[in-house]
Amino acid sequence: MSAENIRILLIEDNPSEVELVRDVLALLPDGRFLLDSVPRLSDALSRLAEIPADLILLDLNLPDSQGLQSFERLRQSAPPRSSP
Repeated sequence: MSAENIRILLIEDNPSEVELVRDVLALLPDGRFLLDSVPRLSDALSRLAEIPADLILLDLNLPDSQGLQSFERLRQSAPPRSSP
């Protein structure tokens, strides 16, 4: 893996859960992770249209989308990228 930063998009509406993920990433020694978080699936889809993510963490219980429907909408809008 290269020394570039890894962009993570966290789709989570609970602020305490967002802070938990931030805290865990802060414990990692190399600091290569850039975390961006949004509270709604619609916000995530807009963000991904502008800035791609290397990793997406998706809450399946969001204000604007629930369950597998969230994953399916996300996958349609942001299909997996191929590795170089």
